[in-house]
Amino acid sequence: MLWAVTLCLFCGCKGDNPLQPKSGGRPYEVLLVDDDQGVVRSQLTVDMVGLPQPEPWFDVVLTDSAGYQSNGKTMRNVVKVDVSPGAVERTVLRYERNVFAAPQIIVHVVTPSLQALHNEMPQLGGRLRTLLNNAERSREMAFLSSHHAMEPTAEVERLFGAQMWIPVEMKASMKADNFLWLSNDAAEGMCNLCVYRIPSADTARFVAARDSMMEKNIKGETDVMHMTTAHIPVRWQRQSDDSTWVARGLWEMKGDAMGGPFVARLMPQNDGSAIVAEAFVYAPEGKKRNFLRRTEASIFTFKKVKE
Repeated sequence: MLWAVTLCLFCGCKGDNPLQPKSGGRPYEVLLVDDDQGVVRSQLTVDMVGLPQPEPWFDVVLTDSAGYQSNGKTMRNVVKVDVSPGAVERTVLRYERNVFAAPQIIVHVVTPSLQALHNEMPQLGGRLRTLLNNAERSREMAFLSSHHAMEPTAEVERLFGAQMWIPVEMKASMKADNFLWLSNDAAEGMCNLCVYRIPSADTARFVAARDSMMEKNIKGETDVMHMTTAHIPVRWQRQSDDSTWVARGLWEMKGDAMGGPFVARLMPQNDGSAIVAEAFVYAPEGKKRNFLRRTEASIFTFKKVKE
């Protein structure tokens, strides 16, 4: 009811046009137009959950309408603030795709007044961030559909009866009973994927099951060192489109100073067990947001193809 009252979402989706220019801008960068008082910017730059250090959800580039018209119309992510008295009764969001370039999303924040924007934007901030984040994830998944590593992708199907597109840079691997670990083995920004089966789909039992799997399969420099889940709350989110669960938390290496963020997708199976597709990152040299988001796109391509 709250969303029905406060949010009116109109979706105008245009089909891909091969004659359109390629969109510009960096991943997770948003061009924000006419946000004179910084109300929308404050919602786009809140700290992203599940990271060990403060990093904003998006990098924001500010401009006005003239700047947007002259050189901003082909940006990949655009948010436009429109103060229109009489046009709407409350602040609303509407979005368009691939209007001037592809891939592109343009989100219009239409409000009857600046006071209404101040009052109502905190309730709409989560929806706005989700729209933009899902657009970026869809781009990553679309890229993976035609640029994935063939052998690791086939290995996931052999072991778990599922399709999961693995990035081409994931060339290092380790296989064990009900467990597959893939890594880019990079000196900086080491990105990893794991797929494994655990006995129960109960989220309350996930951390113990995860720790058991990691203790057996992901060791440190010695056998007494192994990956474990950091002692902070794991944040869960239910995926409404496929009834799976997504966990975000931190991992650490017991007996060592290594650690970083992880995202795990918990997928219940017919026999009561669950398959977990997990992305985790080790990047002590700097920011981790983009490494994690690019890697986690792979776990959202996981799709069961046989029982």
